[in-house]
Amino acid sequence: MIFSTPMLVALGAVWLATAALEYIEHLYALQLKEYRWDRLSDYFHSHEGHAKLLEYTYLWRVIWIIIVYGFLSHWFSLEVIIAIVVLTDLLALVMRKQRRGLSRPVFTMKVTLLLLLALLFEGSIILLSVSDTTIAPLLSARFLIAFAALAVIGVPSKITKWAIVKLATKKIKRASQLRVIGITGSYGKTTTKEFLSEILGKNFKVIKTPKNINADIGIALFILRTSFADADIFVVEMGAYRMGEIKIISDMVGPEIGVLTAINEQHLALFKTVENTTKTKYELLQSLPEDGLAVVNADNPHCMSLIDSVKAKKALFGFDSDHDPRLHIVDIKVKDQELKFQYTLYKESHILAAPVMGEHIAMNIAPCVIVADHLGMSQQEITQAVSELSIPEIVLTTYMYGSAIILDDSYNSNPDGFKAALTILSSYPSSKHRIVITRGMLELGDRSDELHEEVAGAIAFSADELILIKNEYEEPMKRGLVGKYNTEMQVIDTDLTLMTYVKSLYSKDVVVLLENRLYPLTLKEIRKDK
Repeated sequence: MIFSTPMLVALGAVWLATAALEYIEHLYALQLKEYRWDRLSDYFHSHEGHAKLLEYTYLWRVIWIIIVYGFLSHWFSLEVIIAIVVLTDLLALVMRKQRRGLSRPVFTMKVTLLLLLALLFEGSIILLSVSDTTIAPLLSARFLIAFAALAVIGVPSKITKWAIVKLATKKIKRASQLRVIGITGSYGKTTTKEFLSEILGKNFKVIKTPKNINADIGIALFILRTSFADADIFVVEMGAYRMGEIKIISDMVGPEIGVLTAINEQHLALFKTVENTTKTKYELLQSLPEDGLAVVNADNPHCMSLIDSVKAKKALFGFDSDHDPRLHIVDIKVKDQELKFQYTLYKESHILAAPVMGEHIAMNIAPCVIVADHLGMSQQEITQAVSELSIPEIVLTTYMYGSAIILDDSYNSNPDGFKAALTILSSYPSSKHRIVITRGMLELGDRSDELHEEVAGAIAFSADELILIKNEYEEPMKRGLVGKYNTEMQVIDTDLTLMTYVKSLYSKDVVVLLENRLYPLTLKEIRKDK
């Protein structure tokens, strides 16, 4: 034995720490993509995913271990070789932490189980390699070990999920007094859910799915831990990444009313075509009973494309009068962070005022008005409820960061929402330096470059400066900016560098639009005065 027992213990402790932290980073990526192979595959086919595969924890660690075992095993013992690998891992870990920090998932029971399984797999490989050194190179593929752990728990997870959904279905059916409202769409569904729940909450006991929980298992678990004994209405947000998933949710909760907010290229990489997205969203409307109500965005051609397949009654909303919408928005104004719009409902004219920014928010409030009216609320009650709406965290909010005005739209990641936020940015006077900070938009499939170039054109019209925090979309964004309004662009792709840049804005007369997720340290810094 080359190393003393204390040295082996110390080496083992370093291995355990570095391995655990690296697996935690891999599990963060898995959790971020909801443990779905389709979303992971799409990510690793993207420019950002390609760059990720070139990092030490993926490609270079594999190459390094192959080199170490291939060239040093003739001169050094296995203990020394493992020590070299472990110390290299430690050095790489320290460098990653200094450069961009370490990513961590939310520690759930699933994450904990996957972490323990991965460490058990790797520990077993180390023990087996003592007697068979050909096994040792398997240590290089930690990301594959993490995926293997996920595959191992896959079958029992599916069985458990099926059982949980069945139990939730039975529980909802027992709550016979409950009226269920489903909300779906490519975007706007969470905002609409929050507004609708608040408006109906003035007259009814309302329960809603929390935050951005909109998948079958998340909804099922929420149902099982929630009492519906004295509830009148259950508002359910329904999301999906493939066809059939909204049908599972609809079969579970049995909606009486369905709201379709809008359909666009969001998650196009997973659905492949907007037609598939439309068919998936329509699984909610097609599940409604004949005496139910389908509330549909009449201005969105995708939303209208399958309207004849719905057997329930239809109620349309929008600006366009061509489809004779039940709720027709005829005039809209935004001033002093207040949205005011005039609309007709059953040909009668009404005016609503809400303490929110952005003309596009009217299309979130409109379906809420239809549903509230359908459930018996008077126009006076609806008007009062809308005037008292609180702004959900996910809606674009405005706050100060020193002298800088922040337009925080960091929850958003779709082309239509991005353009709507740019309209708000452009409403600020040109005397203020206007800046957009974004990572770009995700999961847009084959249209990604085209849509980023299109959005960049809108940025050129609205902003003086564009900060990209991921270089994946640099080229299409450059093409969109060229020859427009001399908007400057730079890529800042590390958290610490971006935070330094943000700090430089603290005492400046600027307006900054945050679009899509930011790095954690930067976001914490920019929200410190909020």
